[in-house]
Amino acid sequence: MLDLTACPAPGCSSTAQIYDRSTMESTDGPVEHVRVRCLNRHHFLMPAAMLTSPHLAGDAQAAASAPSGSP
Repeated sequence: MLDLTACPAPGCSSTAQIYDRSTMESTDGPVEHVRVRCLNRHHFLMPAAMLTSPHLAGDAQAAASAPSGSP
């Protein structure tokens, strides 16, 4: 599944792909991190909470799980 977001680089408005997710331990407990790369070749490893826009793939998942077949 393709997981898309906006590029977190300042001034870059390209689409970016979240290509890896992992959880890293911290003194406050586990923190979910994502690896992001955009069409302009920016690469980031950052906490998922710092993503600048909602995941576009999350909207697609919600649409796919919605009941269908209503006339």
